[in-house]
Amino acid sequence: MKKFVCLFLTVICILSCIPIFATTPQSVTLMNCDTGRFITDANGNQSFTMASESDGTTFQDDSGQYLDLRGTSASLSSSAIYYTVIEAEFGRYQIKLANGDYIYDSDDGVDNTATIANTSNGSLINTAWFITPADEQAPLRILTLGDSLTYGVNLDLTGNEPRVAYRQTLSKELIDYFGEVVFVGNVDKYTTTIADPYLYRHSGYSGYVIEDVYHVDQHPGIKPMVDEMMAKYKPDIVIMMLGTNDLGLALMVKDIIPRWESFVKQVESQLPENGLLLCSALPPISTTPKEPTFNEKIQSKIHTLANEGYKIGFVDPHTPMEPEEDIFLNSDGVHFNARGYDMIGRIFTDAITSAYTMSGEKISPNPLIPTDPYAEPVESSSQSQTNDSPASTSPIVWVLIGLGSAIVIAIVLLIFILRKKK
Repeated sequence: MKKFVCLFLTVICILSCIPIFATTPQSVTLMNCDTGRFITDANGNQSFTMASESDGTTFQDDSGQYLDLRGTSASLSSSAIYYTVIEAEFGRYQIKLANGDYIYDSDDGVDNTATIANTSNGSLINTAWFITPADEQAPLRILTLGDSLTYGVNLDLTGNEPRVAYRQTLSKELIDYFGEVVFVGNVDKYTTTIADPYLYRHSGYSGYVIEDVYHVDQHPGIKPMVDEMMAKYKPDIVIMMLGTNDLGLALMVKDIIPRWESFVKQVESQLPENGLLLCSALPPISTTPKEPTFNEKIQSKIHTLANEGYKIGFVDPHTPMEPEEDIFLNSDGVHFNARGYDMIGRIFTDAITSAYTMSGEKISPNPLIPTDPYAEPVESSSQSQTNDSPASTSPIVWVLIGLGSAIVIAIVLLIFILRKKK
């Protein structure tokens, strides 16, 4: 009997090693879950062959060189460098060095290459990465762009409550829909954790106007900043709510529209082929009586641009809010309260989910959404597909599957041996 027990344990050990050594290498990209920037080596490569071995996980380029993430940039080494890859929430992964530190993107630099750093604190989202098969689309990157309504000013909030505008609702809804998504931008005042379903990065600036033509110190223009932020974060979707401060400073609405159109074209020209610039009408604000005229003009302009082939869409929070606008505004009558920001988030969610499938494929070139955000969405056949997740194809998962299979095979083999002995 002892001989058979020893044989059984030996078989378990051998078979349990098979999935580790036999894991099929897979070409992947590594995108930071906080900044949306990719690990890129000195040769400009963003895809690496990921393989799990007995000593850990390695990443190699096409020439067989190993990815070295121990410095401030991704370099290549002829010697194997092993990492521990840990699966976290919402399709995110962490990459640990041999000394136990986590790899993260410090957000330094001006392009879409992650600036590598390491830390012992693995709780924050900047230590998380999306590991995506190289032949699949990486998670969508979303930039929210605008003034204080994008920043999230809300005088009803007290103390240290985060001013996060509509992003709390929008990010939670989009994570539920896509499974994986990144909010990008150069404002990261409120940092989220690796297990947080809310994303707060943005490019909303209180007091900003479209272009600095008024020469008022507290109202600079956002236009000069756009090229740099588009190059650095390369968003797939830009949500733009901008013009409130212009309406307060300009004498005539017609003076704003040419600047607004120029700005829209500047942003749209830097989007990828599957990208979308989602322009919002201005919501009802008691101190800005010119907004209905402004909204009518930009909606007409958006229809014209859409017909000309621009990747542009329109959302209208003004119409559903106007009948009871007071219940959506905070005490200053200019910015939203929590209910108002929640409604805006739902309106933007409707627009994005009508334009993209759950796997991130664009299906509507120009969504035009004057809709009730609290209505139940109608699920189309193109949106009923399952989410693509790195966990479904990751070598790490195959290791676990293989290990379980090996144990089952070993148990069946033991039963067979014991029965034959009898």
